[in-house]
Amino acid sequence: MKRLIITMFLTLAGLSLAVAQTGNTPDTESTPSQPETVVTVEPNPAQNATTADAEPAPAKPDNPPAAAPAPAPERPESDTSFEPIRKGDQFISFSLGIGKPLFNFAPGGIVTETNMKLGGTGSVGYSYFINGKIALGAELSFCFNQTIGENLLFYLPVTFKATYEFMYKRIHMPVSLGAGFAFQTHNHNNYFGPILKPEAAVYYQFNHEWSFGILTAWNFIPEWYTDSENNRTGNFLDVKAGLRYHF
Repeated sequence: MKRLIITMFLTLAGLSLAVAQTGNTPDTESTPSQPETVVTVEPNPAQNATTADAEPAPAKPDNPPAAAPAPAPERPESDTSFEPIRKGDQFISFSLGIGKPLFNFAPGGIVTETNMKLGGTGSVGYSYFINGKIALGAELSFCFNQTIGENLLFYLPVTFKATYEFMYKRIHMPVSLGAGFAFQTHNHNNYFGPILKPEAAVYYQFNHEWSFGILTAWNFIPEWYTDSENNRTGNFLDVKAGLRYHF
């Protein structure tokens, strides 16, 4: 019995090994599979160009036109014209020079013997231009002359002036007329009376602030008394160097 069981067990083991060997053996008759061939097609440039030409270009999005820049504000035209004198211009004047007695008007006529020597004079004044030509102002002067008797005639005129100014480039030629009063003293005799003073000058405008020149003035100084025989009108000529400060 034991031999029968052992024989059956060995038979089954042999069959199992035979079957396993048969499953693992490769099938030599079957055709081995070959790898797939991949065909690469190179792009044709001409065909691509034709295709690109044939296909319409994509439409661009509609963009509103850019707004034009606002024009720059116009600048006012600059006035480059030069005005040597404008309304509202002012100046202070200084002058210093000599005064020459010329003659006197007397009831009997012109008296050329004044009995006075060459003297000195000076002035300081202020003027304001009411337009480009005419200026109004005032002036304070002092004058003195020595007599042949070693006495001194001193007079102090205060005048109000009107000036009309001619101009050529930097050359200024003011013509003025002054009128006012003068205090006179001579050998303890005092007199207060009117004075009339026409004046002409030539100035050179050195810069915006300063001008210098020369001027001459004629002084009419009357003396009127109760007794008309004693009336006199002195005529004095002033020649001075002048300096003006403009502002």
